[in-house]
Amino acid sequence: MATRTLLVPAVALAGAALALAAAGAAVASYRASRHPDRTWDDPEAHLALGPKGSALEQAIEDRLNRALAALDAPGGRGGGLAAYQEHLAAARGMLRRAILADLEDSRAIQRLAAVTWELDALDGRTDEQGIASLAAIAGERAARVPLVQIELGELLYKMGRADEARAFMARAVRLSSSSTGRVVASMRTAGEDASEILRALPEIPAVLRALAPVFASEGRGAELIGAFDERLGSDPAALIPPFADLALRNGSPERVTERLTRLGALADPQAEAERQLALGRAASAAGDPGTAYRSGQNALRLWPADPRFCEFAATAALESGKPGEAEATLRDGLARLAAVDGTEAWRGRLYRYLGETYDRMGRGDEAVVAYRRALEQDPQEPVARERLAQIESLIGAPQARQP
Repeated sequence: MATRTLLVPAVALAGAALALAAAGAAVASYRASRHPDRTWDDPEAHLALGPKGSALEQAIEDRLNRALAALDAPGGRGGGLAAYQEHLAAARGMLRRAILADLEDSRAIQRLAAVTWELDALDGRTDEQGIASLAAIAGERAARVPLVQIELGELLYKMGRADEARAFMARAVRLSSSSTGRVVASMRTAGEDASEILRALPEIPAVLRALAPVFASEGRGAELIGAFDERLGSDPAALIPPFADLALRNGSPERVTERLTRLGALADPQAEAERQLALGRAASAAGDPGTAYRSGQNALRLWPADPRFCEFAATAALESGKPGEAEATLRDGLARLAAVDGTEAWRGRLYRYLGETYDRMGRGDEAVVAYRRALEQDPQEPVARERLAQIESLIGAPQARQP
């Protein structure tokens, strides 16, 4: 509320300026888009204002891309800082024209605020309150657009206004849970601690899922397990896998077993399959291959379309001394994936497990064939590549054995 109070006068002034611009725009009913890249200082840029059209939008996009390319080019081959500044200045002129053409264009207002901040920072001066007012206007006019909320939050982080930035990021996540990954990455880039991000964002499953690898990578998984535990029943299909990952990485398989047993069987087949898979993983980690095998079979029966369940059921069968059953499970899984586009990596993975199964059964020739098929499906499959190299180093590569 305090932030909004501070911004009210600036927003009012900026709104008045936009109202004056609207009056000017009303004088001309059409703006030709033949020269969209003319800058604000070009007299012809003011000749006609009206619907901005796709040409101006594309010209703005091109200028911003050229600015980034100039800044990122190695050795200054793209013009370096001077070219970056030049392209941003041109983009600012075109963004002003876009706003005059459509005073409701919140994305243009947001981008104008960001470009102005960059240019002012390069000049060693910043009108922080004016830029914040533009951000407030854009945020209010795009109150239902997650991308604008995120980009405004990123701008406010650059300005050092972290409290305001967090509010924009939280709004983006409330609008669209699918934006959570981008939000968390942006907040991390801005230097936010994982615990602060957890406090700032809505308590929804997508936030917990996005933060789980962050906490785990920092060795702080135990801090997040409790949050998962409390919310597990709200969306078990989404929350059980990362909850199990965190607890197992933390060396706590018994916590997975206790919590998911207490949760009980779930009516939704996919959610129950996730519960069975997590119980099986916990049993395997605790050294109970029999329970792992049974849970793996339950998960696969409930949701055979997911190759994760096939993978676990096969490996659990193998660890339980049932290699024939593991082979059959993997072959069934490969048959299900045979006609499914985009599953090459999974086909490679299952072929690799099939090779390992044949290795365990003493069927070396068939193992070699399976490993080669794994690499045909996924040339980057690491285990198949390593195992095949080991075998061929012992018996010689096929080419080396030719007379």
